Amino acid sequence: MPRILSLTLLLLSFSVLAGQELVFEQYPQQTDFLLLIPYNSINFRAGTSESVYQMSINLRNSRGRSVYSRSVQLTFQKKEWLRDTAIPHSFSQDLAPGSYQMQIRLRNRSVGGNLELQRQFRIGSTGTERGEAYLYAKRDDITFIPSVIPELSDLQALELHQRFLVQPDSIGVFSGTSKLSVLQPTSPLIIDIKEILDSSQENQLQVVFYEENIRYNMDAFLYSQWFAYGQSYSLRDQINQLRYIATQNEWQVLRQVPRAQMAEVIEQFWVLHDPSPGTLRNETRELFYQRVMIADERYTIHSRLKGWRSDRGRIYIKYGEPDEVRAEPLPLDTPPYIIWQYYTENLQFVFVDEGGFGRYTLRNSEDEY
Repeated sequence: MPRILSLTLLLLSFSVLAGQELVFEQYPQQTDFLLLIPYNSINFRAGTSESVYQMSINLRNSRGRSVYSRSVQLTFQKKEWLRDTAIPHSFSQDLAPGSYQMQIRLRNRSVGGNLELQRQFRIGSTGTERGEAYLYAKRDDITFIPSVIPELSDLQALELHQRFLVQPDSIGVFSGTSKLSVLQPTSPLIIDIKEILDSSQENQLQVVFYEENIRYNMDAFLYSQWFAYGQSYSLRDQINQLRYIATQNEWQVLRQVPRAQMAEVIEQFWVLHDPSPGTLRNETRELFYQRVMIADERYTIHSRLKGWRSDRGRIYIKYGEPDEVRAEPLPLDTPPYIIWQYYTENLQFVFVDEGGFGRYTLRNSEDEY
Protein backbone atom coordinates (compact mmCIF):
# COMPACT_ATOMS: atom_id res chain seq x y z
CA MET A 1 0.00 0.00 0.00
CA PRO A 2 1.33 3.48 -0.83
CA ARG A 3 2.57 5.44 2.12
CA ILE A 4 -0.14 7.32 3.75
CA LEU A 5 -0.93 9.90 11.44
CA SER A 6 0.93 9.42 14.62
CA LEU A 7 -0.15 6.39 16.56
CA THR A 8 1.04 7.52 19.92
CA LEU A 9 0.45 11.18 19.25
CA LEU A 10 -2.59 11.45 16.98
CA LEU A 11 -5.50 9.44 18.28
CA LEU A 12 -8.78 8.44 16.75
CA SER A 13 -12.00 8.26 18.73
CA PHE A 14 -13.66 4.85 18.95
CA SER A 15 -16.94 6.05 20.37
CA VAL A 16 -20.16 7.74 19.38
CA LEU A 17 -18.66 11.21 19.31
CA ALA A 18 -19.27 11.96 15.65
CA GLY A 19 -15.95 12.34 13.95
CA GLN A 20 -14.32 13.76 17.06
CA GLU A 21 -10.56 13.83 16.94
CA LEU A 22 -8.14 14.17 19.82
CA VAL A 23 -4.56 15.17 19.05
CA PHE A 24 -1.79 15.47 21.60
CA GLU A 25 1.83 16.50 21.54
CA GLN A 26 4.28 15.90 24.37
CA TYR A 27 6.69 18.54 25.68
CA PRO A 28 8.89 18.64 28.83
CA GLN A 29 6.68 21.00 30.83
CA GLN A 30 3.30 19.80 29.59
CA THR A 31 1.29 17.68 27.21
CA ASP A 32 -0.81 19.76 24.80
CA PHE A 33 -4.19 18.40 23.75
CA LEU A 34 -6.24 19.60 20.79
CA LEU A 35 -9.85 18.47 20.50
CA LEU A 36 -11.37 18.90 17.04
CA ILE A 37 -15.15 19.21 17.15
CA PRO A 38 -16.62 18.63 13.66
CA TYR A 39 -19.04 21.42 12.87
CA ASN A 40 -21.25 18.95 10.98
CA SER A 41 -21.89 17.07 14.25
CA ILE A 42 -23.35 20.13 16.02
CA ASN A 43 -27.15 20.17 16.32
CA PHE A 44 -29.23 23.33 16.36
CA ARG A 45 -32.81 23.85 17.49
CA ALA A 46 -35.04 24.78 14.55
CA GLY A 47 -35.20 28.52 14.00
CA THR A 48 -32.17 29.32 16.19
CA SER A 49 -28.75 30.62 15.22
CA GLU A 50 -26.69 29.14 18.05
CA SER A 51 -26.37 25.97 20.09
CA VAL A 52 -24.99 25.63 23.62
CA TYR A 53 -23.02 22.58 24.77
CA GLN A 54 -21.62 21.71 28.18
CA MET A 55 -18.30 19.96 27.82
CA SER A 56 -16.68 17.99 30.64
CA ILE A 57 -13.17 16.50 30.47
CA ASN A 58 -11.80 13.93 32.90
CA LEU A 59 -8.31 12.41 32.61
CA ARG A 60 -7.32 9.46 34.82
CA ASN A 61 -4.02 7.65 35.24
CA SER A 62 -3.49 3.88 35.25
CA ARG A 63 -4.56 3.70 38.93
CA GLY A 64 -7.89 5.36 38.15
CA ARG A 65 -6.91 8.59 39.88
CA SER A 66 -8.14 11.81 38.28
CA VAL A 67 -5.19 13.96 37.19
CA TYR A 68 -7.13 16.56 35.22
CA SER A 69 -10.76 17.62 35.08
CA ARG A 70 -12.52 20.55 33.52
CA SER A 71 -16.04 21.69 32.67
CA VAL A 72 -16.72 24.46 30.20
CA GLN A 73 -19.68 25.82 28.28
CA LEU A 74 -19.30 26.12 24.51
CA THR A 75 -21.54 28.17 22.25
CA PHE A 76 -21.57 27.39 18.53
CA GLN A 77 -22.88 29.78 15.89
CA LYS A 78 -24.92 28.52 12.96
CA LYS A 79 -22.93 29.41 9.85
CA GLU A 80 -23.22 27.67 6.51
CA TRP A 81 -19.58 28.42 5.69
CA LEU A 82 -18.48 26.35 8.71
CA ARG A 83 -19.66 23.10 7.11
CA ASP A 84 -16.90 20.49 6.79
CA THR A 85 -14.64 22.36 9.24
CA ALA A 86 -13.68 21.65 12.86
CA ILE A 87 -13.94 23.87 15.92
CA PRO A 88 -10.72 23.51 17.96
CA HIS A 89 -10.58 23.34 21.76
CA SER A 90 -7.14 23.10 23.37
CA PHE A 91 -5.95 22.33 26.91
CA SER A 92 -2.69 21.26 28.56
CA GLN A 93 -1.55 19.22 31.54
CA ASP A 94 1.77 18.16 33.06
CA LEU A 95 1.73 14.36 32.82
CA ALA A 96 4.30 11.80 33.90
CA PRO A 97 5.10 8.89 31.56
CA GLY A 98 2.46 6.15 31.81
CA SER A 99 -0.98 5.05 30.66
CA TYR A 100 -4.03 7.29 30.82
CA GLN A 101 -7.72 7.30 30.03
CA MET A 102 -9.43 10.40 28.67
CA GLN A 103 -13.21 10.84 28.91
CA ILE A 104 -14.85 13.76 27.14
CA ARG A 105 -18.58 14.39 27.23
CA LEU A 106 -20.51 16.98 25.23
CA ARG A 107 -24.07 17.62 26.37
CA ASN A 108 -26.30 19.66 24.08
CA ARG A 109 -28.15 22.09 26.35
CA SER A 110 -30.20 23.42 23.46
CA VAL A 111 -31.81 20.27 22.04
CA GLY A 112 -30.60 17.55 24.43
CA GLY A 113 -28.44 14.51 23.81
CA ASN A 114 -24.94 13.49 24.88
CA LEU A 115 -21.85 12.69 22.87
CA GLU A 116 -19.00 10.85 24.55
CA LEU A 117 -15.39 10.06 23.76
CA GLN A 118 -13.38 7.58 25.81
CA ARG A 119 -9.79 7.04 24.79
CA GLN A 120 -6.84 5.20 26.29
CA PHE A 121 -3.32 6.33 25.40
CA ARG A 122 0.22 6.29 26.69
CA ILE A 123 2.68 9.10 27.40
CA GLY A 124 6.25 8.10 26.65
CA SER A 125 9.54 9.33 28.01
CA THR A 126 10.48 11.31 24.89
CA GLY A 127 8.84 14.46 23.57
CA THR A 128 7.60 15.70 20.23
CA GLU A 129 10.58 16.95 18.26
CA ARG A 130 8.56 18.62 15.50
CA GLY A 131 4.88 19.23 16.14
CA GLU A 132 2.15 19.44 13.53
CA ALA A 133 1.78 22.73 11.63
CA TYR A 134 -1.84 23.56 12.48
CA LEU A 135 -3.78 25.93 10.25
CA TYR A 136 -6.13 28.22 12.21
CA ALA A 137 -8.60 30.44 10.34
CA LYS A 138 -10.76 33.20 11.82
CA ARG A 139 -13.96 34.64 10.38
CA ASP A 140 -16.73 36.59 12.14
CA ASP A 141 -14.69 36.17 15.35
CA ILE A 142 -14.98 32.36 15.05
CA THR A 143 -11.77 30.33 15.03
CA PHE A 144 -11.89 27.09 13.06
CA ILE A 145 -9.67 24.55 11.34
CA PRO A 146 -10.67 24.35 7.66
CA SER A 147 -10.64 21.30 5.41
CA VAL A 148 -9.36 23.40 2.50
CA ILE A 149 -7.78 26.84 2.22
CA PRO A 150 -10.81 29.15 2.62
CA GLU A 151 -11.59 32.26 0.60
CA LEU A 152 -9.05 34.80 1.83
CA SER A 153 -11.25 37.88 1.42
CA ASP A 154 -13.67 36.50 4.03
CA LEU A 155 -11.03 35.88 6.69
CA GLN A 156 -9.93 38.03 9.59
CA ALA A 157 -6.82 35.90 10.02
CA LEU A 158 -5.12 32.77 8.72
CA GLU A 159 -2.28 31.55 10.93
CA LEU A 160 0.08 28.62 11.12
CA HIS A 161 0.80 27.37 14.67
CA GLN A 162 3.66 24.98 15.42
CA ARG A 163 5.61 23.83 18.48
CA PHE A 164 8.91 21.96 18.55
CA LEU A 165 11.65 20.74 20.86
CA VAL A 166 14.60 20.80 18.50
CA GLN A 167 15.91 24.18 17.39
CA PRO A 168 15.46 24.69 13.64
CA ASP A 169 17.71 26.93 11.62
CA SER A 170 14.58 28.21 9.89
CA ILE A 171 11.00 27.31 9.03
CA GLY A 172 9.66 28.07 5.57
CA VAL A 173 6.07 28.18 4.36
CA PHE A 174 5.59 27.66 0.62
CA SER A 175 2.54 28.36 -1.56
CA GLY A 176 3.15 28.15 -5.29
CA THR A 177 6.03 30.49 -6.03
CA SER A 178 5.57 32.45 -2.78
CA LYS A 179 7.62 31.77 0.34
CA LEU A 180 7.71 33.04 3.90
CA SER A 181 10.76 32.23 6.04
CA VAL A 182 11.39 32.65 9.76
CA LEU A 183 15.05 32.43 10.82
CA GLN A 184 15.95 30.91 14.20
CA PRO A 185 12.28 30.62 15.22
CA THR A 186 11.27 30.04 18.83
CA SER A 187 8.55 27.68 20.01
CA PRO A 188 5.61 28.13 19.89
CA LEU A 189 5.68 29.69 16.45
CA ILE A 190 2.67 31.58 15.10
CA ILE A 191 2.85 32.89 11.52
CA ASP A 192 0.29 35.01 9.67
CA ILE A 193 0.32 33.43 6.20
CA LYS A 194 -2.38 35.42 4.40
CA GLU A 195 0.27 37.57 2.74
CA ILE A 196 1.85 34.67 0.84
CA LEU A 197 -1.40 33.24 -0.49
CA ASP A 198 -2.90 34.26 -3.82
CA SER A 199 -6.69 34.54 -3.69
CA SER A 200 -6.88 34.18 -7.48
CA GLN A 201 -5.74 30.54 -7.48
CA GLU A 202 -6.06 27.34 -5.50
CA ASN A 203 -3.44 27.34 -2.77
CA GLN A 204 -1.34 24.41 -1.65
CA LEU A 205 0.62 24.91 1.55
CA GLN A 206 3.81 23.14 2.49
CA VAL A 207 5.84 23.72 5.62
CA VAL A 208 9.57 23.03 5.54
CA PHE A 209 11.58 22.56 8.73
CA TYR A 210 15.32 23.18 8.24
CA GLU A 211 17.56 21.69 10.91
CA GLU A 212 21.34 21.38 10.57
CA ASN A 213 21.22 21.07 6.78
CA ILE A 214 18.40 18.52 6.97
CA ARG A 215 15.09 19.41 5.37
CA TYR A 216 11.82 18.06 6.81
CA ASN A 217 8.73 18.54 4.63
CA MET A 218 5.26 18.55 6.16
CA ASP A 219 1.79 19.56 5.07
CA ALA A 220 -0.27 22.12 6.95
CA PHE A 221 -2.72 20.35 9.28
CA LEU A 222 -6.24 20.62 7.84
CA TYR A 223 -9.44 18.97 9.01
CA SER A 224 -10.25 15.85 7.00
CA GLN A 225 -13.39 13.74 6.62
CA TRP A 226 -11.44 10.59 7.45
CA PHE A 227 -11.35 11.77 11.08
CA ALA A 228 -14.92 10.41 11.22
CA TYR A 229 -13.66 6.86 10.67
CA GLY A 230 -13.74 5.91 14.36
CA GLN A 231 -17.36 6.99 14.66
CA SER A 232 -18.46 5.33 11.43
CA TYR A 233 -17.22 1.82 12.16
CA SER A 234 -17.44 -0.40 15.22
CA LEU A 235 -14.29 -1.94 16.66
CA ARG A 236 -15.33 -5.30 15.21
CA ASP A 237 -15.71 -3.72 11.76
CA GLN A 238 -12.30 -2.10 12.12
CA ILE A 239 -10.76 -5.47 12.97
CA ASN A 240 -12.44 -7.09 9.96
CA GLN A 241 -11.21 -4.32 7.67
CA LEU A 242 -7.64 -4.95 8.77
CA ARG A 243 -7.97 -8.46 7.34
CA TYR A 244 -7.51 -6.93 3.89
CA ILE A 245 -3.94 -5.83 4.61
CA ALA A 246 -2.87 -8.08 7.51
CA THR A 247 -0.60 -11.08 7.05
CA GLN A 248 -2.01 -14.53 7.76
CA ASN A 249 -0.26 -14.64 11.14
CA GLU A 250 -1.53 -11.16 12.05
CA TRP A 251 -5.08 -12.11 11.08
CA GLN A 252 -5.02 -15.24 13.23
CA VAL A 253 -4.32 -12.98 16.22
CA LEU A 254 -6.74 -10.20 15.22
CA ARG A 255 -9.73 -12.49 14.67
CA GLN A 256 -9.53 -13.85 18.24
CA VAL A 257 -9.13 -10.54 20.10
CA PRO A 258 -11.74 -10.05 22.89
CA ARG A 259 -13.94 -6.98 22.65
CA ALA A 260 -12.26 -5.30 25.65
CA GLN A 261 -8.84 -5.44 23.96
CA MET A 262 -9.79 -4.47 20.40
CA ALA A 263 -8.93 -0.77 20.63
CA GLU A 264 -5.49 -1.52 22.09
CA VAL A 265 -4.72 -4.22 19.52
CA ILE A 266 -5.75 -1.95 16.63
CA GLU A 267 -3.34 0.70 17.92
CA GLN A 268 -0.55 -1.88 18.20
CA PHE A 269 -1.21 -3.02 14.64
CA TRP A 270 -0.72 0.49 13.30
CA VAL A 271 2.44 1.01 15.36
CA LEU A 272 3.93 -1.98 13.52
CA HIS A 273 2.72 -0.63 10.16
CA ASP A 274 3.94 2.95 10.59
CA PRO A 275 6.22 3.82 7.63
CA SER A 276 7.74 6.75 9.53
CA PRO A 277 8.07 5.81 13.25
CA GLY A 278 8.72 8.75 15.54
CA THR A 279 6.93 11.26 13.33
CA LEU A 280 3.50 12.77 13.85
CA ARG A 281 1.87 10.89 11.00
CA ASN A 282 1.25 7.32 10.00
CA GLU A 283 0.64 7.74 6.30
CA THR A 284 -0.39 4.12 5.77
CA ARG A 285 -3.11 4.37 8.41
CA GLU A 286 -4.43 7.62 6.99
CA LEU A 287 -4.67 6.28 3.45
CA PHE A 288 -6.29 3.06 4.65
CA TYR A 289 -9.04 4.99 6.46
CA GLN A 290 -9.61 7.20 3.44
CA ARG A 291 -9.96 4.19 1.18
CA VAL A 292 -12.42 2.43 3.50
CA MET A 293 -14.68 5.49 3.61
CA ILE A 294 -14.47 6.04 -0.14
CA ALA A 295 -15.25 2.37 -0.79
CA ASP A 296 -18.36 2.67 1.39
CA GLU A 297 -19.51 5.77 -0.43
CA ARG A 298 -19.00 4.30 -3.90
CA TYR A 299 -19.95 0.65 -3.61
CA THR A 300 -22.69 0.35 -0.98
CA ILE A 301 -25.82 -0.88 -2.76
CA HIS A 302 -28.02 -1.59 0.27
CA SER A 303 -27.77 -1.44 4.07
CA ARG A 304 -26.90 -5.13 4.41
CA LEU A 305 -23.95 -4.95 2.04
CA LYS A 306 -21.66 -2.09 2.92
CA GLY A 307 -19.26 -0.95 0.24
CA TRP A 308 -16.16 -1.92 2.20
CA ARG A 309 -17.45 -5.52 2.42
CA SER A 310 -18.04 -5.81 -1.34
CA ASP A 311 -15.50 -7.25 -3.76
CA ARG A 312 -14.91 -3.91 -5.44
CA GLY A 313 -14.57 -2.24 -2.04
CA ARG A 314 -12.02 -4.80 -0.88
CA ILE A 315 -9.88 -4.45 -3.99
CA TYR A 316 -10.09 -0.67 -3.81
CA ILE A 317 -8.97 -0.67 -0.16
CA LYS A 318 -6.04 -2.97 -0.95
CA TYR A 319 -4.84 -1.42 -4.19
CA GLY A 320 -6.42 2.04 -4.51
CA GLU A 321 -7.61 3.69 -7.71
CA PRO A 322 -7.17 1.47 -10.78
CA ASP A 323 -5.05 2.86 -13.60
CA GLU A 324 -7.72 1.96 -16.15
CA VAL A 325 -11.39 0.97 -15.95
CA ARG A 326 -13.24 -0.75 -18.79
CA ALA A 327 -16.93 -1.51 -18.45
CA GLU A 328 -19.71 -3.09 -20.45
CA PRO A 329 -22.99 -2.34 -18.64
CA LEU A 330 -25.26 -3.84 -21.35
CA PRO A 331 -23.51 -6.73 -23.13
CA LEU A 332 -25.55 -8.90 -25.48
CA ASP A 333 -24.97 -12.46 -24.26
CA THR A 334 -23.11 -12.06 -20.96
CA PRO A 335 -23.81 -10.34 -17.62
CA PRO A 336 -22.59 -6.74 -17.15
CA TYR A 337 -18.92 -6.59 -16.23
CA ILE A 338 -16.21 -4.13 -15.17
CA ILE A 339 -12.45 -4.59 -15.57
CA TRP A 340 -9.92 -2.81 -13.35
CA GLN A 341 -6.33 -2.64 -14.53
CA TYR A 342 -3.31 -1.90 -12.29
CA TYR A 343 -0.28 -1.51 -14.51
CA THR A 344 2.39 -1.06 -11.81
CA GLU A 345 1.33 -4.27 -10.02
CA ASN A 346 0.54 -6.01 -13.32
CA LEU A 347 -2.90 -6.94 -12.01
CA GLN A 348 -6.29 -7.13 -13.67
CA PHE A 349 -9.57 -7.70 -11.84
CA VAL A 350 -12.84 -8.64 -13.54
CA PHE A 351 -16.10 -7.89 -11.71
CA VAL A 352 -19.35 -9.40 -12.99
CA ASP A 353 -22.94 -8.49 -12.11
CA GLU A 354 -24.43 -11.99 -12.30
CA GLY A 355 -27.83 -10.97 -10.95
CA GLY A 356 -28.18 -7.72 -12.83
CA PHE A 357 -28.83 -5.73 -9.64
CA GLY A 358 -25.51 -3.90 -9.37
CA ARG A 359 -23.77 -6.39 -7.08
CA TYR A 360 -20.50 -6.97 -8.89
CA THR A 361 -18.48 -9.97 -7.72
CA LEU A 362 -14.85 -10.70 -8.46
CA ARG A 363 -14.57 -13.33 -11.19
CA ASN A 364 -10.80 -13.97 -11.02
CA SER A 365 -10.35 -14.06 -7.24
CA GLU A 366 -7.22 -16.21 -7.55
CA ASP A 367 -5.36 -13.19 -8.97
CA GLU A 368 -6.02 -11.14 -5.84
CA TYR A 369 -3.34 -13.01 -3.89
